[in-house]
Amino acid sequence: MSVARPVAVLLLALAAGGVAQEPAVERTICGFDGVPWERTRGPGHRTIVRDEARVRGGGGAVEVAPAKGKRWAVQVDDVDARGAAALLADVYHTGSRRAWIDLEIRDAAYKRRGDRLHRKIDLEPGWNAVVVDLVGAKTADGKRAVVFDRPLRSLRLGRGGPKDAFVVDRLRLRMVPLPKPKKFVPRARRGLSAKLADDQILAVRSLERLPVAMRVTELVRLVRARSAPWIRMAALRGLARCPEGVFVATERLAGSKAPVGPGVVAMWGNAADADAHAAAVTLATDAKTAEPLRIAALVNATRAGNGALVPVATKAAKDGSWPLRVAGVRALRHAATAAAVDGLIDALAAPDHARVALEIHEALVELTGQDYGAEVAQWKGWWAKHRDTVRLGAGSGGRAPRTAGGYARFYGLAVRGERIAFILDISGSMREPIGSKRARNYIAGAKHLAGAKLDIRLDLAKAELAHVLSKLPAKTRFNVGFFNDEVMWLHREAVVATPEAVEDTIKRVQRINASQGTNVHDGLVEAMTAGWARRSEPHPDTVFLLSDGVPSAGPVKRFDALADVIEEKNLTRQVRINTILVGDAGGRFLRRIARDAGGRFVSVGG
Repeated sequence: MSVARPVAVLLLALAAGGVAQEPAVERTICGFDGVPWERTRGPGHRTIVRDEARVRGGGGAVEVAPAKGKRWAVQVDDVDARGAAALLADVYHTGSRRAWIDLEIRDAAYKRRGDRLHRKIDLEPGWNAVVVDLVGAKTADGKRAVVFDRPLRSLRLGRGGPKDAFVVDRLRLRMVPLPKPKKFVPRARRGLSAKLADDQILAVRSLERLPVAMRVTELVRLVRARSAPWIRMAALRGLARCPEGVFVATERLAGSKAPVGPGVVAMWGNAADADAHAAAVTLATDAKTAEPLRIAALVNATRAGNGALVPVATKAAKDGSWPLRVAGVRALRHAATAAAVDGLIDALAAPDHARVALEIHEALVELTGQDYGAEVAQWKGWWAKHRDTVRLGAGSGGRAPRTAGGYARFYGLAVRGERIAFILDISGSMREPIGSKRARNYIAGAKHLAGAKLDIRLDLAKAELAHVLSKLPAKTRFNVGFFNDEVMWLHREAVVATPEAVEDTIKRVQRINASQGTNVHDGLVEAMTAGWARRSEPHPDTVFLLSDGVPSAGPVKRFDALADVIEEKNLTRQVRINTILVGDAGGRFLRRIARDAGGRFVSVGG
């Protein structure tokens, strides 16, 4: 595959070896362009805006506005700030008088409120160029220096006063360039051989402090080398943040033994480079493109206001395999335009698929703030009246749909799909007594658990599983698996939810005991890929993962690395993964797994 773009100047720089030292390197943490890899969170309303007056660079900025609560902020997690000398951002104050916002940084050693970096940033009406010195920065209580040699837990810009909305764009770090980069590269390569996946990822991130030409060369090498998935994903993210490297990387990868695959397409869609984004749109539009690449392009290429892709996404949402339809729905959801809502309503009227219908329903609720379930006529009637006045994405508050949420609920999560896999943790800690207030409150409020004898975490998991299986429609196919050090499945293939099959499964579930460690990797990978089957079998459209702790067994144990493995495997499968935490640790990891896969996370407590 070849990408048409002049790259001669940069290729000359690459040929020269990239020896020239840059005086400083600015690395973008988040451009707020709305692409999937730019993940943010925080209270209040966060809306990607495209108005040129509110955007300083790239394709968008984020507007942060008050909601019902007293706080509103934008937060970025897991920020690698090694070598950072300053934090920079462009902030637009929408009010008419002076105001301020708060900067809060929580590092890896954070324990309590005073144990954080805190800065008050004054704002004038209109645009403000924010620069915060990080050299020698100390926590708010002054007891220690902020730890920058490990990824920061979070970086947040939040409410100050008065209560006006503010817009943030181009959140970035000014990095101290690496001395003698030629000597640094061998050290970084040795870091990639470290035993811990976290250390390997840090070695990849450290390459981003190199001059552009050397950085691109090293990152491309990692993608071509068939590295571990977490290394490959980190390298692709690095290339996406380096506009000069996107097309050079594509040219080199296209000419290598490793074909241009979904990961590279994801890089195009997540790049700040407009031409790279256009290439992803072209790939999604071409009917001759292989379906896996079309899926990756649809999911990763759509930005708000991109009218070119909305018709293609609308067609995909109505036709083809269910993964392609889900990709089309997610593209429309991400586009967040009036034409996208038209497409979602049209797709809702298409032949029903339980998983696709749920995706459409949730997208409409998120964009409009309304909830008419699967009633196409009601959606059309409401939309005809409010099409020109509604502010898309501002009214839902991220809530889950109320109506037609599913056939039953598993720990409060709606269960709806045509091929469903339940994968449950049976490590030794699942024998712990149910002791948290949250878990007890959940049991007291669940009618289906009334009178049940529930002493340990596994007892509650079995009772929840028995209840949800008994409520599945007869046409649903399902399988149930358990993992500790190893993985065990109750059936050799997904079975139809007939009364006989459900009764047999529940009897088998009751005989399960808990012991050993927590091999999340093998359990979740097998659940996503139908790894239980002796012969080829379609993978599930929905997975429910339950765990009470952090991974302690299996080939990958580190949170970020394991999440990257799952994200890469799911680029084209589009499996929805819902996660349930029934313990005290692992919430951050399970939350990310669900977020990446379009699912939902719930913490019930242990």
